[in-house]
Amino acid sequence: MSRVSQPSTMRSKRAMIARLALVVLAVSLLAFVACEDSPQEITFSPTEVPPPTDTPQPTYPPPPTPRADLESRLEECAGVMEDGADPAGTFRQCIEDLPYQLPSYVKSVSGRVTRADGTVPLVLIDMPWGICQSQTFVAWQQGDAWQVQSTDTTLRDLLVTSWPGQSFDSGTWTSLPPRLIDDAGQLYLGVIIGHADCGSGPHQGYVLLSLREGSWTVAWNAKAAFAGLIGQTGVAFSGEGLDTIAVRGTSYGRSDAKSSILTEHKLAPVRSFDQSWVRQGDAYVLARERIRASGSNTLLEFIYRLGLGDDAGVLALVTDPPLVATARTLGLLRDPEDVAWAWYCTDEEGRALGPFVGWPCILQRPDGSAFRFTFVESGANWLIAAIDSCTPANDGLGARCL
Repeated sequence: MSRVSQPSTMRSKRAMIARLALVVLAVSLLAFVACEDSPQEITFSPTEVPPPTDTPQPTYPPPPTPRADLESRLEECAGVMEDGADPAGTFRQCIEDLPYQLPSYVKSVSGRVTRADGTVPLVLIDMPWGICQSQTFVAWQQGDAWQVQSTDTTLRDLLVTSWPGQSFDSGTWTSLPPRLIDDAGQLYLGVIIGHADCGSGPHQGYVLLSLREGSWTVAWNAKAAFAGLIGQTGVAFSGEGLDTIAVRGTSYGRSDAKSSILTEHKLAPVRSFDQSWVRQGDAYVLARERIRASGSNTLLEFIYRLGLGDDAGVLALVTDPPLVATARTLGLLRDPEDVAWAWYCTDEEGRALGPFVGWPCILQRPDGSAFRFTFVESGANWLIAAIDSCTPANDGLGARCL
């Protein structure tokens, strides 16, 4: 029986492996050369099969658009106004008779006609055409004829969503009647307007218009005057005519020496103000401002005065003088370079919507340390009755500590 020696077998295997390696190398070189020389672009098969071309594509309803002929239609109604007729009722019927309907996906809201209080017959017309979008008009009697003017361009920069604004009383929305005065032959129209009625922060503004050369133009608007001063506003006429408007609002959006101390925004505590604005010719000026007493306002004032070193000021905000020393020991002397400290105030059931009045508040510094303040009512103010270092519970059961 013949035998093959082990060295001979190993040499044969090495030779076979070498020949295979040469073959693989040669094939790879040929493929590379072929790719380099080929003028055709190499395309790869898609990983997903495209949908058939006959698959129906989703359709969307057309966006709503304002009615182009609405002003002319209102002018037609004004042209047949009978002597002694109720102008608001006439224009309201005119709107109802218009063959115009909002798109099916937009909640149907009828147009509003609001008569102004004044010696000259005048109405405001608000005709919705989309979500929080309306065509706005003013119609008034001039001599024996009625005039109609679109105010869409006039009011464009004011972002008006209700013309005029509305109040909610006893389960019903009611339009706030504008006021019209004749000041030595010059007509002025004051209108409380609505802003962001469809958003998360509806509030009211105000605009003063004057009739110049047969057209109503903006003489003064509260949007610019309120900016950086007061936010989340409600507006009301005060007294007779247009001499004074009363404004109630908060420090949301305010820019003053106290704005950067604690976080003041929609979902946090804020200061609340009552203001009086007085008309001087074609404008209004801020005549008076009063801050409404609350525990949250007391807390902000306390931190502010403590930082100023106003000893008399902080003592006026506590029930017991040693609380001032306690605050300093706990590290509540705020560094002016700090970011705004976080805070929240709730009642014992965890309700966190204002007014915050005398609810407990928890203040949290950037380093995570927290402090609970409790208040008692004293006269016309709320005073700090206790300050406790704590770990916030954060369990939705009120401003309490673990």
